Amino acid sequence: MYNSNGIHLYDVNLQGNYGNGNEKGSLAFKIRKNEDIEGFNEKLKEINQKIVKDFKIELKVKNKSTKKPL
Repeated sequence: MYNSNGIHLYDVNLQGNYGNGNEKGSLAFKIRKNEDIEGFNEKLKEINQKIVKDFKIELKVKNKSTKKPL
């Protein structure tokens, strides 16, 4: 859903053992913010709402921005 709307995910980490029927786990990822896309924040909000509604997944958003020195 994210890629089809022009939002790039990276550093994707899956924790949990879903192969044995376990329903608990977590999926963590980072989103590359793209200032060039018009309405980026609105698109992201709509996608997150659709994921919560359609897949019944709890989303926790952490706004952690780090900048590396040059």
